[in-house]
Amino acid sequence: MQMIDSFKQAIKQVGKVEKVWLTSFTIDIEFIETYLLPIIVDDANNKPRTHMDYERLQQLYVESTVDVRVFCDKRFLEGEAGSRLKRTSIPVHGVLPSLGEPKNKQFTEDSLFHPKVIYIQGKDGAVLGAGSANLTISGWGRNREVFKFIAVNSKKLSTSISKFFEGTFESANVKDFDWKLLPNLGNSETEEVEFHHSFSDTNFINRMITADSHELTVWSPYFSKSISSFIEKIENATNNRQITYRIVPDLVNGKTIRSVSDEALNQHLQSQKLAFHKRPEAIEADEFAMVHAKIWATEKDIAIGSWNFTQPGSNLLSGNSSHSSNDGGNSINIEAGLIFSAAEAPCLYGEAIDEPQFSDHSELEREKLEVPALPPFNVQVTLDWRQLTYQLNVSSLLCVKQYTLTLPGVKSPVAIEPAESGQTLKVNDEQALINNRRFYIKKGDEIESSGFIIETNKDYRRNQKFEDLTSLIDAAALSMDHENSQRLVYRFSASPDDNSESWEDKQIGVNRESPTASYFKLFLACQNFSKRLEEVAQTPKSARKKERQLKKFDQILLSMPGCLLEWVEKANEQQDDSVYSWFIAEEVKQLVQLAQQYRAQLANDNFDWSRFNINQQKPSQLSPELISWIRTEGNYARAIEKETR
Repeated sequence: MQMIDSFKQAIKQVGKVEKVWLTSFTIDIEFIETYLLPIIVDDANNKPRTHMDYERLQQLYVESTVDVRVFCDKRFLEGEAGSRLKRTSIPVHGVLPSLGEPKNKQFTEDSLFHPKVIYIQGKDGAVLGAGSANLTISGWGRNREVFKFIAVNSKKLSTSISKFFEGTFESANVKDFDWKLLPNLGNSETEEVEFHHSFSDTNFINRMITADSHELTVWSPYFSKSISSFIEKIENATNNRQITYRIVPDLVNGKTIRSVSDEALNQHLQSQKLAFHKRPEAIEADEFAMVHAKIWATEKDIAIGSWNFTQPGSNLLSGNSSHSSNDGGNSINIEAGLIFSAAEAPCLYGEAIDEPQFSDHSELEREKLEVPALPPFNVQVTLDWRQLTYQLNVSSLLCVKQYTLTLPGVKSPVAIEPAESGQTLKVNDEQALINNRRFYIKKGDEIESSGFIIETNKDYRRNQKFEDLTSLIDAAALSMDHENSQRLVYRFSASPDDNSESWEDKQIGVNRESPTASYFKLFLACQNFSKRLEEVAQTPKSARKKERQLKKFDQILLSMPGCLLEWVEKANEQQDDSVYSWFIAEEVKQLVQLAQQYRAQLANDNFDWSRFNINQQKPSQLSPELISWIRTEGNYARAIEKETR
């Protein structure tokens, strides 16, 4: 895929990567995670194939601290794209243009989020890419597309990028982002390249066509239902009726143009005001590949981007809305692309199509874009890995009582209630979150929609664990570097409904065998862990250092391999009525109590300690008197949790 090579070069150009923001009409999350994310985290030579590969990729992504964002039209995200298995925590935001500020009244419920833009920022500068390719295998590998990366080297370009993403974030209702675009990325003030989009001050048609324009060449796969009517709207908007139009269309099955013929269109063809052309001979032809490229060219400028030869696609406001995705009205899409100044534009069309064939109404109906319907409310689901809680933001003016939300790790469906400030829910099963990143909206028993969960505090998501309790005890007793231990495995377990043949891993079961570590190793391991807690809990003087220290302490509690939470989980997995299991529980309970004391010195918050409970069983071989004596002599915690018999 040629675009993959271009993307690699763009990533390399900016040095150490800080931001990668990608927009698309539709997405294939598997394509993004398999082909693009490894390049972003500097692991391009290791294409992920198995569950374990993706868990490793997830770990590299978190460690890289790169701000990766993916934006696409919300209706397609919560439709077909939402059914895909998402394997990493990169945030995917659904965009609805109508969610923007009231000043953008041209964005209605019919408007689509359609730009294909990539912004890459690093220590050595920034690169902007724009064109026609969606973030899919077809867009980057099968279709005939046009896409270009340029260096962001002027203040004007940087300002336009900022304006575009401000509008995009607003339309996605996203507020938790680091807005630090480089204010001035160079001294160049040339006007050779312009980043134009639907948030620009001038609409696209009036930017491209001026009073002295004589010829317009357009590559487009999609057209207004009536091309002649659209041409009339262009001429009314620009007050220019002298233009001739050269159109290079994608042909359905190599034969027909996606529009209908009418008398006015035939007159334009006979007068040669309008002509349809094949591609230039220099461009490789493939009758089976869709020509999805969108190019607009006049005598002075060439534009490549997402603009189709339609009213909403060209951002031309005219007439009353007909509630059609490409047939005119006061609704426009969010579009974007690059405009290059060209003193002498190259010829972008080949020989004329002598007798162009057009679709009939039934063919157009089959080709018509079906926009999935959304529920009558907007919902955002955010997962905080540090607190292990969901936050739900629901905005609606309608009654939503008949809808429920199904979330991984939450036992029962959640009733949906309008709450802009957010409803908080506790996660019951953390393992379910490791395997699943989707939520489902149901009306009764039927799934109405689904979407991806946005994950925050991703560095608290545990990717790895020790194979068994013995491995954990051995590593802690020897004070080994836990993160580089050879006995670590990834926590992902194969989902029962994941039938993909390419995922080869088997489900990881709990090891119920008795641990083989000696009592001495157990006590030494717990002693070493307590020293580790004490070292990290040393209270620094400055507030900034104290915040960093608290984060490090919480990672030892929650997310690092061999963390305290893993000790608790493995202790609970091994619980039986044996003496050894009883001692494990006592040692781990003591570590939990010690951690509570140390953490109180660093923070006074509502930290959830309920995850650290031990379901201890009474040993069959020890009398109550002996248990009491051991607790006293061993200085174990006095607060005895409920014991199960």
